Amino acid sequence: MQTATGNFDDERRAVLFARLPESLDDAQRRRKYDEPLAAAIREAGVGHSLRGFSQVGEDGQIVWVGIEVTLDVMQNGAFVAERLAELGARPETRIEIETEEASLELTLAEATGR
Repeated sequence: MQTATGNFDDERRAVLFARLPESLDDAQRRRKYDEPLAAAIREAGVGHSLRGFSQVGEDGQIVWVGIEVTLDVMQNGAFVAERLAELGARPETRIEIETEEASLELTLAEATGR
């Protein structure tokens, strides 16, 4: 379900956060998402930085992984969402895009129309 607050300005720098419902350790996440996504962002020139991490549950198991990308402009979030889908991210992956004045939450399926 899509949720938006504030006024978006497509020319404003933004941060995209993807919460992927996968149990990947750091090495697996880097191979599957971080490295190919960072290369695509670098090649396309649409972002500044990427960081990834794994969230561990109370039982010590990884419950989801996160990817955070600082985008040059908000509209580049579509590029990142498409790349995540191509890399095998599930449709129910949660995408959050934030600027200084607004935020948007949606699923990967909503972001990509897949």
